[in-house]
Amino acid sequence: MKMRLDKIDGLGEVVWADDTCIESTLIGFFEAMQTKGNLKPYLNLAKTEDFLSLLKSFTQEELKTIIISLIDQYRDTSDYPVIISNIDNHIDKLCITLQNLPL
Repeated sequence: MKMRLDKIDGLGEVVWADDTCIESTLIGFFEAMQTKGNLKPYLNLAKTEDFLSLLKSFTQEELKTIIISLIDQYRDTSDYPVIISNIDNHIDKLCITLQNLPL
């Protein structure tokens, strides 16, 4: 799942959304997966709940390793400094939110 960063007034400074959007984003993502139906062609999982269970099985450190490995693709962009300054807190909140989502 990827959410884009925004710019003030569409052209200005790159900004990071408040972490209050994490839960809503995850819920929307899993609702979309649910409507998609069969996940086998994509993830070799039978149900959306299986994917959530998989995500919940990762430790915070494991999720951090996965996420950090993806950030390098932004290294030469104006988004990179904003990502780096916010990512640790974001991962913390993401992990807590994932663990609290019902199956």
